Amino acid sequence: MKNVKRILAVVLFLPLLACGKSLERQIVDGLSNMDQARLGKGQVRVDKLRRTGSHAVAEVTLKTAVKLKRKDRAWVVEEIRLGDRRWEKVENILAALDEQRSLRTRSDLKLIDSAISRYRMERGELPPAGSYRDLMDHLTPEYMQPTAELDGWFNQYIYRTLSAKDYDLRSAGPDGIARTSDDVTLEQP
Repeated sequence: MKNVKRILAVVLFLPLLACGKSLERQIVDGLSNMDQARLGKGQVRVDKLRRTGSHAVAEVTLKTAVKLKRKDRAWVVEEIRLGDRRWEKVENILAALDEQRSLRTRSDLKLIDSAISRYRMERGELPPAGSYRDLMDHLTPEYMQPTAELDGWFNQYIYRTLSAKDYDLRSAGPDGIARTSDDVTLEQP
């Protein structure tokens, strides 16, 4: 009977252990130690927190430092301190973001291209769409699940038919201007 009481106490106590830290504390700890940043006490503050089901959005204040460099007559942020004496070049952070945005965008384009191919195999023609939004109306949900309407740089994907057999599917890329050298297409390596 003693063992049963212990097991019952542990089972009842387990949910309390999982909730031991408040969500605010988990956010502060997570940001303070992200990538081994080791931010000090008071450098991360949760200002607002909104929970919706299994997700939460937090507005936070992060106290850190930046290094600036004078270019022409303006000051430009060159580096940001991400932790205790750890400086990162802003250009490296932006390059990493662009790389991830490009990977996600290419992945979306492959999914869409595959759905267009399935549509064409089944129906013998390209979807009769004059825009990306029209294309999604023809492809979802039969040929693919709804996907993001925006690329990694928050611009809408571009679709147009070129002929009965050919089409152009692309992202305008980082500059947001279609048909420039930084566009993301499936033909790019």
